[in-house]
Amino acid sequence: MRPRRFVPVIAAVAVAGLATLGCAEQSAAVRVGDRTVSESDLISELDAYGDNEALFASGASADSLRGDLSDSYDQQFVAEIIQQRIVFLLAEGLFEDEGLELDDGARSQAEQTLASQFGGGFDDFPEEYRDAFVEDVARYYALVDEMGADGFDEALLEAAGRETIVVSSRFGEWDAQQFAVVSPAGSTPRTDDTAIPTEDPAADVEAPAEPDASGDAG
Repeated sequence: MRPRRFVPVIAAVAVAGLATLGCAEQSAAVRVGDRTVSESDLISELDAYGDNEALFASGASADSLRGDLSDSYDQQFVAEIIQQRIVFLLAEGLFEDEGLELDDGARSQAEQTLASQFGGGFDDFPEEYRDAFVEDVARYYALVDEMGADGFDEALLEAAGRETIVVSSRFGEWDAQQFAVVSPAGSTPRTDDTAIPTEDPAADVEAPAEPDASGDAG
């Protein structure tokens, strides 16, 4: 299996939506080892796409990302954003383990790649999100340069098998074999009852099985 590259396709499948209202500010939506993404930060990342009409071609709109519920996002879109975030968190850990440092060249390469992929929509992302996006992708490139593409893929898979990866059931479930986030069935609850408790670092959750390195996650 080879992990997917960064930046999900901005597309949607007509499935149950994710409600953006009523979430607890600090509830954890994603946990990768000792790194977490709060629900509020995840919603902000979804909004960075959902509020950016410049990402969409003429005749299309951000409505394609919306779910069936009011004030919601499409579940497949949410799953792809979470999967991308998990890859970035794993890469951040590898980057630190390798003792690497970012330079202006890596940041410039990342910014040019993102600007090319997103067109004018990249500049319309919120500045804080845009800057963080550049840092995430720059670390990604630095690791590929250091390890080679195949070596980085192997290291990423090993890290995914070593770290405990947990996604709040409100948003989906991490499938280690597919190296993917599986969307939940049905409508997503508006409350945060299924969020990963902030005070509990997923200590009772079993670590994911070692992914099969022979398959392909796309």
